[in-house]
Amino acid sequence: MVTVELFPAFQDNYVFLLVDASAREAAVVDPGDALGVLGALEAKELALKEIFITHHHADHVGGVKLLKECFPSARVTCGVYDAERKRVPFAERLVQEGDVVTFGGEDARVLDVPGHTKGHIAYHFGTLGMLFIGDTLFGAGSGGLFEGTAAQMLESLKKIRNLPSETLVFCAHEYTEKNLRVALELKEGNPAQRARFEEVAAMRAAGARTVPLLLAEEKETNPFLRWDAPSLRKALGTGDDLSTFAAVRAFRDRF
Repeated sequence: MVTVELFPAFQDNYVFLLVDASAREAAVVDPGDALGVLGALEAKELALKEIFITHHHADHVGGVKLLKECFPSARVTCGVYDAERKRVPFAERLVQEGDVVTFGGEDARVLDVPGHTKGHIAYHFGTLGMLFIGDTLFGAGSGGLFEGTAAQMLESLKKIRNLPSETLVFCAHEYTEKNLRVALELKEGNPAQRARFEEVAAMRAAGARTVPLLLAEEKETNPFLRWDAPSLRKALGTGDDLSTFAAVRAFRDRF
């Protein structure tokens, strides 16, 4: 059985460690920082086999060099776009939409999800019901359009929204409380958002994390996944998917 451990990094990042206890092996997703992961690997006597990267930003790849120094045989996997531009250190396996990677006997399908960056990918472990999404989707939010367009991000989020509602989404930042505050300012009149905000505010006050996210809850309360909701379109004065999504993005960017 593959289990997942979360390690906080920097101000609000998460690094994810996948553990196959029976084989005493591990994989890491987006190691912006390596120290927490190395401590866990040593404590649990695990060998690092895979390093999965969603995109090239420093807070997602900054720990790769140290991990490779400690575990030279660990394989670095990233998207073709980033690898071809040498944006991910030690990139060895280049993947794109539809490719499959495996860890602990579990297959993950690669999704191309550009928008935040042009080369952003995600890893969907369907049997485990887990999605490692990097910065494409956050709790009640979505990644800023640093390189891509609103149209690209909308198509990426449509892929995500079409996944099973019981999917657990492992996003790389703890932004849920702030995003819900902003979502309420849209004045959609969504009671589920208010209820979730109150729950999340209490969780954060107690020091609890909100990741992983439940996709069903995101579909109900995340305005970036509600581009076709009549109540949101009415609040924004928009009439189609793209204009609604773009309006939500522009509204969030003001905060």
